[in-house]
Amino acid sequence: MMSNGKLLTLQASSVGGKKHSVNTDYILKVLGLDVCSDTIVGNEMTRGVSGGQRKRVTTGILLF
Repeated sequence: MMSNGKLLTLQASSVGGKKHSVNTDYILKVLGLDVCSDTIVGNEMTRGVSGGQRKRVTTGILLF
């Protein structure tokens, strides 16, 4: 995912780069993204999480 031209990690995309909360940890766990919470999401030029994980990241962003 890209935001203002920067690559995002899963934690940064879910809480805007701030220290994550219990709510963030819960959503990452429910979506099965806790194992890759420090991984760059990536884009066309940079390899990141898998396609299924990318879809779940989008879902998590919508939940927040």
